Amino acid sequence: MLLETERMILRTPKKEDEYFFYQLNKDEEVMKFIRPVLDREQSKEYFHHACELTDALGMGYMIAVDKSSAEFIGWFMLKQFEETEKVEFGFRLMKRVWGNGLATEGALAMKEYAFKKLNLDHLVAVTHLENDASVNVLLKTGFEHKGQAFHYNTDVKYFELNKYNLMG
Repeated sequence: MLLETERMILRTPKKEDEYFFYQLNKDEEVMKFIRPVLDREQSKEYFHHACELTDALGMGYMIAVDKSSAEFIGWFMLKQFEETEKVEFGFRLMKRVWGNGLATEGALAMKEYAFKKLNLDHLVAVTHLENDASVNVLLKTGFEHKGQAFHYNTDVKYFELNKYNLMG
C-alpha cells in the first residue's frame, strides 16, 4: 500500500526501517507522552509487531518518508483498538520535523484512505492528557473530543471520527 501527500510518501514497512523505529523510540521527547523509551531489543520487537499488524488489506503501519530527501519522518497507523471492533488511528514523528504540519498532512491522508479506500465508517484515537500537539492534529483532522477515558492502562483523552459526521 502506498499513499502520497504533498511532502510525504506513506508506505508499508521495510526491514531497513527497523533502525529508524529505534531512533524514534529511544528519543525521550518523542516518547514523553507515550511510554518509557525503548531499548534496541524492545524497539525491534515493537517493529516486528508493527510489521505483523500491517496486512494486505491496508491496515497497520505506514512509514512516512520525505518526498524530496527520502528520509524517514515517522509512521502513521490504523489498527484494532484494544479488544474492540473499533479502528484506532495513531502516529509518531521524528522530533526534527515537529511543527511543520506534517502530522496533520499525514493524518488527513490516512483519514481519506480509511474512509474512501478501506470503507471504514469510524475511527478512534487517544492521547495523553497533556499532549496538546497531538490533540491539535486530531482536531484539525476532524476528530471530536469525547472526554477522558481509561485505555492502555492510563487515563487518556478519547476522540472519535465518524465519516458521516465530519467536521473537517
